Amino acid sequence: MFAAMDSLSNWERAAPEPYSLSINFCNQSLTINGSPLSSATFEMYANNTFFGNFVKELNLSWIDWLEDGHVKMVLEFCPHLTKICLISCVCLKNPDILCGQNLRHVLLDGCWNLETAFLTDLEAKAPNWNGLLNVDLLEDMQQTELVQVVILPGAHGHGGSWVDARILEKIGPFKYHIFVLETEQFNNAVGFSGQIAVNISRQHLRKTCFCNSRKNGLNFAYM
Repeated sequence: MFAAMDSLSNWERAAPEPYSLSINFCNQSLTINGSPLSSATFEMYANNTFFGNFVKELNLSWIDWLEDGHVKMVLEFCPHLTKICLISCVCLKNPDILCGQNLRHVLLDGCWNLETAFLTDLEAKAPNWNGLLNVDLLEDMQQTELVQVVILPGAHGHGGSWVDARILEKIGPFKYHIFVLETEQFNNAVGFSGQIAVNISRQHLRKTCFCNSRKNGLNFAYM
């Protein structure tokens, strides 16, 4: 069971795996534990009362079947949602996060199938938000920061695996030069272990603080 979401930093690091069915209330948060939550049961729950006007924060991280349409559904049923965490939801490509009128924080780190056009569109619209909406992928990664880079599909069956790296410099919108740390496990797949990799897209990088904190459950916070 999850603890209450007492701050954004603690909340965004929760990174749960999706489980559902038995519902528990604790300190203004709702945790659902039990049988695995599927796409079909997700849509069923989306029509229930807890996916409604009272939900303010929602963590759906690490759900590997979550698609763009599910995100739109959540935002439609939760009009007062202010925070949504979608870390490592690898099926997301172009989610319409801007349909959430009250959203203030969106986390998409590790969603490596996101389209570059999606990020470009967000950046173009960002000046209209007047600083009210924060999207993690629009924040610059810092030089020497320890991150991970994803192995894209087709690389000796290791597609979707992550390798440690360090940021060297940002060289354009959502593009970075990085140094890939040496790895024996994925050396043949990566092809540039212990070397510099250039022009790496931001969606193919993730921050390491989210990588080792997966827990069971979905997390909700209510008004």
